[in-house]
Amino acid sequence: MDIQSFIQSGLLEAYVLGQCSAEERTQVERMAADHVEVRAELSSIEASLEGYAAAHAVQPPDWMKTSILERLEQEPPGNSPPEELPPGPGKAPLRFFQILAFLLAVTCSFLFLRQKDMGHENNELRFRTDSLQQKLVACSQEVQKPDPIAELLCDPGTQRILVSDGKGIYTIIYYNASQKKIAYDPYSLPSPKPGSYYQFWAIVGDKPVSLGMQASNMCASIHTVENAIAFAISAEGTPEGNPAPTTVLAIGKAG
Repeated sequence: MDIQSFIQSGLLEAYVLGQCSAEERTQVERMAADHVEVRAELSSIEASLEGYAAAHAVQPPDWMKTSILERLEQEPPGNSPPEELPPGPGKAPLRFFQILAFLLAVTCSFLFLRQKDMGHENNELRFRTDSLQQKLVACSQEVQKPDPIAELLCDPGTQRILVSDGKGIYTIIYYNASQKKIAYDPYSLPSPKPGSYYQFWAIVGDKPVSLGMQASNMCASIHTVENAIAFAISAEGTPEGNPAPTTVLAIGKAG
């Protein structure tokens, strides 16, 4: 067999991949020793396979190399030195398979850890989905509740009472005597002076009845009151208010 036919027979590729019989291996090594062309073709095949392995390798995490080195350092040394491989073309295939085995181990470890991380991510996503679903159910239940302000404003028996000082402090009190409820718009009031707080009052008979401090929203401003003849706003020096008005700023009569 001439050299080109031998090179094209596929025997060299099988040799590099370790798929030759003992007789074929001996033949390849003898041809490589005798012919430069065969040695060059072997080197080319090995380089191509190594390049393919490198191109398709998965970059391992940084801690992988440290973990492998620490494990090698912990292994006890053997009683006899490792047997050296004889020189010749056989060393290259062994080196290639060592590299391939290392890359395969690293890839498997990386994929295992990635799958574990994805499991954690799926659990976290499931938890967030359940939490959002619970919030949507709560919002849906809240929307379905009757709006007390809308009910109050839609009732023709509700009075609109202007509580004002005639200068700049004013709000509208919505009072329904039959429902015994009032509501006011806290956003229409100007900000109180520093160190001062608004307190709301209902005048029942000749006595002021506290409706609490200025509400943070209109729903919080709904109160139950009976037989009110007027409403007032006072300025108080504490955020908790007082049992009786300190300084009355504005007043409006129910009619």
